Amino acid sequence: MKTRLLTLLAILTLAVLLAACGSTTSTGNPAASSAAGSTPATAAQSAPAAQRTPGTQRGPGGSAAGASATAQPAAVSAAAAGANAAPTAIPAPVIVMPTALPAATAAANASSVDIAPPNPAPAGVSAAVPTVAPATAASPTLQSLHGKIVFFSDRSGYPQLYVMNADGSNQQLCNCSDLLQTMVNNEVLSPDKQQFLFVKTVGSARAGDIQIWRHNSANNTDEPVTGGAPGFPGVDYQPVWSPDSRHIAWVTEANGYDEIYLYDSVENSNVRLTQSSGEWYKHPSFSPDGSHLVFWSNLGNLNYKQIWSMSLDGSAKVNLSSNAYNDWDPIWVK
Repeated sequence: MKTRLLTLLAILTLAVLLAACGSTTSTGNPAASSAAGSTPATAAQSAPAAQRTPGTQRGPGGSAAGASATAQPAAVSAAAAGANAAPTAIPAPVIVMPTALPAATAAANASSVDIAPPNPAPAGVSAAVPTVAPATAASPTLQSLHGKIVFFSDRSGYPQLYVMNADGSNQQLCNCSDLLQTMVNNEVLSPDKQQFLFVKTVGSARAGDIQIWRHNSANNTDEPVTGGAPGFPGVDYQPVWSPDSRHIAWVTEANGYDEIYLYDSVENSNVRLTQSSGEWYKHPSFSPDGSHLVFWSNLGNLNYKQIWSMSLDGSAKVNLSSNAYNDWDPIWVK
């Protein structure tokens, strides 16, 4: 009996010990259990932003296989930001004045250069563009240019000085930029060099009348020539003197468009040489003998400036340019 009691007691003690061991196993390392439970959150908080982005794909071993794919949108965003940024400002076009070509360059370009017109050529404009001869190495003089017409053209892609014969033939680059200021001055100087023409605003700057005046160098006085109100209210400009001093060609906006008039100093009268229907007539210049005027206009095609000539009565208008480019500001060298 005693033996049975001892055996039962031993079994109960063993059962209690086993129960105690089981309890210790499930609750004996709470720190480890807490760390294990918090690892995902802690990892998520300490992970790089790219890895925390929703949709990141986890690779084998828990590595961020999608990290590069996640970083890619940031790169694309940067590229998109660059594409949407304001473009770099295009420099304002600069008129490059032609300079004398070296002899070697001129020799290499001895043959004529044919410039093809746009396709199709504008209506009313000849498709045959004048052949442009290359510039020569020697810089011209006023004497060598006498009787020729110097003008600007964009046929080479940007404005440059060109020269042609009085009939529009033999158009070529002109290495005459150093003579341009003298040619311009000669246009407003009287043949005896004692007077010069200028434009003056009479009245207030806002509502003033812009007129043609002349300065007499002999007595240092100024006086109005033409372009005064009420006959010619508004803007009058670009006066040029005829070789005999009798006439002054000038431009006015009195009729609503730029028109060329001829002032006769003997008759003290003005004759209208052009009749605009919306086109411009600008920058007149007398021929050396004073019988004709050269000017530029977009007559016939409003998209193109062309060099024209006409008689002093406004008749016999001839397009000397006859091309699909812009030619303007002619000076008949005297």
